[in-house]
Amino acid sequence: MKRTVGIIFMFLSIFVLSGCVAANTNKIRYEGKSENFIGSLELNKETDNKLLIQYKDNNTIPKSIKFNSENLSGYDFSGSSDYSESLKAFSVIFKNTKKLEQYFHENIDEDNLTLTINWEDKSEEIQLKKVN
Repeated sequence: MKRTVGIIFMFLSIFVLSGCVAANTNKIRYEGKSENFIGSLELNKETDNKLLIQYKDNNTIPKSIKFNSENLSGYDFSGSSDYSESLKAFSVIFKNTKKLEQYFHENIDEDNLTLTINWEDKSEEIQLKKVN
């Protein structure tokens, strides 16, 4: 009886752990900081992707920024964002494209991503590191 319970517990543990690992392959998150910004990028295979950029100095927040990155295995993205007072950050939601879907399909595992931010005739890079 104890042996049967032990075997069942082992199979349930493996089942639960394999489910957690499988769930993480649908979402990749990057985070990083630079002198003036804090950034996070969440790539999600099943829903829209989110880029959130916070300016560190709350007294002199720029009205808008432009950003670009080309480090994601050939998948590049760029755009601009106005400051969102409700989020206290610059926020961008972008759709999955065929190239980004290919990124997930090929299961490319990049640990770092460089995001270049331009604002008020200034430029700065944030090194985003993979956190999951």
